[in-house]
Amino acid sequence: MKSKFIIGALVALMGVFYAIAQQSDINDPLSQQPMTKVERQLMKMADISEVQQAYDTLKTDYERRNFIHALPLYFSTKNIIEVPAWVNDAILAGLASQDAFYVAEAIKTAGALKINCGPKLMDLYRTVPTKYGSNEELIKSYVIHSLSRINDPGNHQFFYEVLTTDRLPLLSAQFDALLDAIDKSRKGNAKSIVFDNKLAEYSAKVSSFKTNLNASKNPGERENRKRAGEMLKKIERLRNAIAQDQARLMQGGIK
Repeated sequence: MKSKFIIGALVALMGVFYAIAQQSDINDPLSQQPMTKVERQLMKMADISEVQQAYDTLKTDYERRNFIHALPLYFSTKNIIEVPAWVNDAILAGLASQDAFYVAEAIKTAGALKINCGPKLMDLYRTVPTKYGSNEELIKSYVIHSLSRINDPGNHQFFYEVLTTDRLPLLSAQFDALLDAIDKSRKGNAKSIVFDNKLAEYSAKVSSFKTNLNASKNPGERENRKRAGEMLKKIERLRNAIAQDQARLMQGGIK
């Protein structure tokens, strides 16, 4: 009975975050979604200085959160490459907020604009459990994804720390984001072999989890079984890629 309760709880938790992850790419602020009111307002502004003036008039964190959410689309549409100092400051202010949704938007925009705040994001990740309660897994998945876009030099070690020390829900958006981030950071990195032992452990856990789901024969768990199978394949593809990297290393292909 205890094992069935644990499986049920894990499945329920996984379902919440997998559903979130499937929303037209939550990690991509430029996904094909109707523009928000703030995005439409920004599109009418001639240049970034006008955008700054608008930001300076904001009074609440709710307004700042929606404004930050709109910035990536504006930057992309206007082909703005260099991020002004005031935008960096706005993102850092968002990361320091106690409002989980404000923090989430700041994290996503930091990744979208490739703002150099890797250490801040890593520190934030470590404090999430004590600050953001029920939003922990969501915020952690955003941090991991944004770090992979920023390409901070500390990413490789940080992802290893997360993989080996954090309690990762097996089929969550957080774990999925971490696998993608490891895959991105391992390319050309001779030290990526360190991930393999822990990935092997997770492969066994997901395989066992999938076996238990199959044994339950509950029609309502069909999507969970499918997701478990996909996650298992993803882990094994990553392990194979790391093994191939090491083979090339032995042949002198990776410096």
